[in-house]
Amino acid sequence: MGSIILSEVCFIREKSGSIKVKRVERLSEIYTIDMKAFMQRFIEENKLDLDRIVDDQIKLDDIELSKIEHIDPSNLKVAFEIIPFVPESEDRKKVTNAIIKTFANHLFDQERKEKISYETKSAFLKQFSYLVLKSDRSDIDQYFQPFLEKFDASEIFSDLLSEIIYAQDNLQKHDQFWYIWDDLLYSKMIKAYTEEFNCQYKKDVIKSYLFAKAPWTQNIKEWHSIKEGNKRFFKLISENIGHCPTVLYSLVKLLNGVGSIYLKDGLSWISNILENNENLLTDELDSDTIFYMEILMRKYIFMYHDEIKKTMKLKSEALIILEYMIKRGSASAYMWREMIY
Repeated sequence: MGSIILSEVCFIREKSGSIKVKRVERLSEIYTIDMKAFMQRFIEENKLDLDRIVDDQIKLDDIELSKIEHIDPSNLKVAFEIIPFVPESEDRKKVTNAIIKTFANHLFDQERKEKISYETKSAFLKQFSYLVLKSDRSDIDQYFQPFLEKFDASEIFSDLLSEIIYAQDNLQKHDQFWYIWDDLLYSKMIKAYTEEFNCQYKKDVIKSYLFAKAPWTQNIKEWHSIKEGNKRFFKLISENIGHCPTVLYSLVKLLNGVGSIYLKDGLSWISNILENNENLLTDELDSDTIFYMEILMRKYIFMYHDEIKKTMKLKSEALIILEYMIKRGSASAYMWREMIY
């Protein structure tokens, strides 16, 4: 039950002779809405269409895919959310692809992107992340294609990679996750980071890609999706884009956290990066790079002190890292260098 307040404008002549305008409000008649009756009538009048939806009989001719690109993103988000996480029929897959393509066009267009609310963007990226991780490889290729075509190491990709990590943390779809990370994204990342890499968003993307931006639980030392078999991925990253200071930061942070299983191999990666990229002596480092290197070397030297002193390769790698840290102003590195001589 409710009421409507209506306003009327009255013209009142005052004693002085002037006319004053006054707004007078009055309460309209009381109205009621019987929601049960309303829904019953709606169902009866739309029974055929509702039955077709339930039976998955809505065809593309009815939907007119070409019009999806003109739908407001906030409405598209709702449509995307009610599609099953893993669309099975070809028609549903085509609708899903059309929605993804439309969102990608909006998100990578500066003018249109500004019209999308943070809530709408976040909801879409979250839903998209769950979708691709639950899909077969052939479908992942289709769903990811609009993003791969527009890959530019932008803020959108940083947010997308973060959302995929969050989704993977819950779903634990190891094969799908690494198919996306390694097969679909690796070549794009290498190409982007062999070029100019000073852009802040590019730093954020590589941090997300190398798991350095995720808000891991404090003192976490492993993650179900980083396994011994994924070691080659990080080695190739260090070899191909190790010149980027953010890669150094991300790998050192990884080895201190969820990538601790790679500690010994990781020291070789870091040593090779520093030995082969002289620009890292003068380029501006990401904040806390040396701090994480100090934590890493303290742990490494105390765990493998005797082995380092006896093994020429390990000793050489450790000294390369410590010498670099000394040149970068680390006082602790002096002491550790003396410990392994």
